[in-house]
Amino acid sequence: MATLANQQAKRPSGVLPDRWQLTLRDRRATLRLGERFGAMLPPGAVLGLVGELGAGKTTFVQGVAKGVAVADLRQVLSPTYTLSNEYPGGRLLLVHMDFYRLEGADSARALGLEDTLGRVDTLAVVEWADRAPDLLPQGSIWMHFQYHPGELRRVQVQGCEPPTGFRWSELDPSVPGW
Repeated sequence: MATLANQQAKRPSGVLPDRWQLTLRDRRATLRLGERFGAMLPPGAVLGLVGELGAGKTTFVQGVAKGVAVADLRQVLSPTYTLSNEYPGGRLLLVHMDFYRLEGADSARALGLEDTLGRVDTLAVVEWADRAPDLLPQGSIWMHFQYHPGELRRVQVQGCEPPTGFRWSELDPSVPGW
């Protein structure tokens, strides 16, 4: 597959990539990225988050909640046992799902989780989306979180341009594994 550098060479000047990665220095940077996504994504958007335990997925969702103006951010916790939590925001209803305990798309469908994905009045964020990738609608944004020593996190994103507010120098043009 073409690298981001190759894709950039083919793009008209000023057009941003839809595949990129970012190194986040700490929890605050992860929250900030989530907040930017929450503020910029349109109704009906679906984010599929992938990464090991402790990689920053729930912290990112807490930032998304701030971006859609959820009133009580302390309520935004991983729905590992409840599978789905809804948080009314000033801009959109945030639906936060966790597929960690699911055994695939069929179990998610049996629980009715598929019905919420892509609803026009929501922004849906799914942790452990790789456990049932067929459930996410076409056009979903995929984010792969990787833990690095210290507080560093690497996030690889596919399906959208980088949010505003980040300097292009913060984006790493070498996206391995695409």
